[in-house]
Amino acid sequence: MSSFKMYDIRGLYPEEVNEELVAKIGAQFSKINKDLVIGYDIRKGSESLARAFIQAALKCGCNVVDVGLVPNPVCFYQAFKNKCHGVYVTASHNPAGYNGIKIVNSEGCTDMSALKFLEKNLESEPEIGAGSLVKNFHAELDYLNKLLDVKINRKVRVGVDCLNGSSGLIIKNVLANHNIEGTVINGIPKQDFGGKKPEPSVENAKELVKIVVDEGLDFGIIFDGDCDRSLVVSDTGEIISGDVMGVILSKELYSGKPVVTPVNTSMIVNDLNQKIVWTPIGRPFIEKVLADKRLEFGFEMSNHFYFNDFYPFSDGFLALLKIAKFVEGRKLSNYLKKLPETFMVRENFDFESVVERDNVFDGLEVLFKKLYDRVNTLDGVKVSLSDGWFLLRKSNTEPIIRFSAESKDEHVVKRFLEDFKKRF
Repeated sequence: MSSFKMYDIRGLYPEEVNEELVAKIGAQFSKINKDLVIGYDIRKGSESLARAFIQAALKCGCNVVDVGLVPNPVCFYQAFKNKCHGVYVTASHNPAGYNGIKIVNSEGCTDMSALKFLEKNLESEPEIGAGSLVKNFHAELDYLNKLLDVKINRKVRVGVDCLNGSSGLIIKNVLANHNIEGTVINGIPKQDFGGKKPEPSVENAKELVKIVVDEGLDFGIIFDGDCDRSLVVSDTGEIISGDVMGVILSKELYSGKPVVTPVNTSMIVNDLNQKIVWTPIGRPFIEKVLADKRLEFGFEMSNHFYFNDFYPFSDGFLALLKIAKFVEGRKLSNYLKKLPETFMVRENFDFESVVERDNVFDGLEVLFKKLYDRVNTLDGVKVSLSDGWFLLRKSNTEPIIRFSAESKDEHVVKRFLEDFKKRF
């Protein structure tokens, strides 16, 4: 299986992603952009992979700024500031045995075209040239100074779980700079993430939930391995899904402004008195719309929050500060009480082959367009009805149709699922 995925490069280290592969990638990078910033996370092999990339890129005429071991947002902010490409060695929320590379362009958006080019031209003859290397020891300070643009006027008490990822490198500075009283757990970066998968999940949030409730904190936040995703816990210990948190942020910080979100977002977004700009599912699509249309905010249910009044890529630290800004003296739990309750189901349907899957999917698309008035094919087939919606999507990697549905009535959601099963 190729280590080149839709949005990044990722695989087992060193079996699938190793210094040889990364050197080949570095050797082709001058054909994309000769100017780049590179950083890496705490994982086993990350520093070695970064060195392999740098050495190859220098021989091919690249001008490299090395920011070293930093959280993801520090690296990408430096690239955004310098108006060049950013390369970050990480496997994000994958288990400790994985590694990989994320790439953003000079606008701060995931560069899918660069990934396709690199995969296609991996074995091509590289350019030869003399590059330059600058070690930037001030990248963290530059980033922390940028975050000072978020003004927090009252003391906020926050619980933070770094999951032993790279966010632990600077979290105490982030909190101290904004007069936030923080209880930090799992704050020491470890190559094995303390034996956990570094994903901001309900299971991983249990320790944080207890601390938030026991200490009477304003809220809690848990970061993934490279700190581009963040799951939020309310003052009462309720775990807040990404789309619910996104709706709250939209209302409180971006009222009256367009909001960017993918087609699988909860129907509670319709309660916003704001224009909704729908996108396909995935961070590159949200980032591109934000950058192209110069919109300020986007979010996903996967706990990515995009604050394009700063930059288009998602940033866990910035999410923490933005939430702290509007929470000042208020309770997140009160916001949750005002939102309507909805019910959601998700189920995967497996097929023998991609051909069989595609035939079924195409047939259902034709059928649903005949049966229903509101059919959205931006990403899969989404049918919107008066009492809810359902969505079919094809897996990018497997012969699977993914089904999801939502309604304010639990019985309606179950009916959607049963009706869909009957179509087979």
